[in-house]
Amino acid sequence: MVDAASGDVLQELPVNNTVFGCATNPPGTFRGEAGEQHTVWMTEPGRKVCGSCHDSIDWVSGEGHAGGPQADDSRCSTCHPATTGEEYDRSVTGAHTVEYKSVQLEGVLVQIIDIRDTDPGDRPDSHFLAEQQVRPSQSI
Repeated sequence: MVDAASGDVLQELPVNNTVFGCATNPPGTFRGEAGEQHTVWMTEPGRKVCGSCHDSIDWVSGEGHAGGPQADDSRCSTCHPATTGEEYDRSVTGAHTVEYKSVQLEGVLVQIIDIRDTDPGDRPDSHFLAEQQVRPSQSI
């Protein structure tokens, strides 16, 4: 954030464009407010932080929130710790598991190694690595 009059930098926000946020509305901010730190969504769960993306939750009535109404943020981390090491659970990182990075889901992982001859009229030549991902309890 820069002071328009003086040009002084008032606040810097490390931008991390991931599924957890975007550059124009970082997690933990209501529309139009500057974010304090990009990782607050994970380390300090709360109504403002979570509500910036999960905006269908009504914290007063509890609608859209399995934990019911929340008058303040004092109990958020009781149900939503930053991480438990598990995927798809109530922890912040578990609830935000990126599907293609999951060790539980099957699928094909493709890594693009190189692409050549990409000018108009060329026939692109691509080199990639494709691997099958299986659940830990399975074998190929």
